[in-house]
Amino acid sequence: MSAYQEQYQTGGQQYLGGLGQPAKKPGLVTASVAVAALSAFLVIISQVISLATGKDLLKDSLTDALGASTAELASQLFQAELDDAYSTLKSRAILGIIGALLVLLFAFLARKASIGPRVTLALMLLITAGLTIVSVRDIFPSAGKAMGGAAIALAVVAIVLLFLPAVNQYERARKSAPRA
Repeated sequence: MSAYQEQYQTGGQQYLGGLGQPAKKPGLVTASVAVAALSAFLVIISQVISLATGKDLLKDSLTDALGASTAELASQLFQAELDDAYSTLKSRAILGIIGALLVLLFAFLARKASIGPRVTLALMLLITAGLTIVSVRDIFPSAGKAMGGAAIALAVVAIVLLFLPAVNQYERARKSAPRA
């Protein structure tokens, strides 16, 4: 190995960087981006399920909570409560979808393992996971709860993968490699 090359030993693999030789991308970079994207897709699916079935779920929940009869269900007060609850659910779903789309954007940008996009992706994963926790803890379809829970778990895994030593070493090796 020449004096201009740096060798990074991680998990039995070598990532070489230096003069004339590009750094080899570790699978962890691809895995972290893929897990983040999967988390975002699950958030989007859970929020779409919430939007599609939320009004009926809220109506059933309000009916059970109030013990309302059919005549009471037709009242304007009940309809106002239902509309207010659905508006909250819809706002949360839209915020969750926007957060998930931002996660997808920053996952795309983090493919080169640069620190800025990785930190931003981690922050967006945390924010989106927080929004998802708020959503699934409230009245939410059970299929959406399962997907939301999986998205939260995957977000944590993605954040850990984004900052493992092999990813950091790859970034350093890539930066030290000459530009073509």
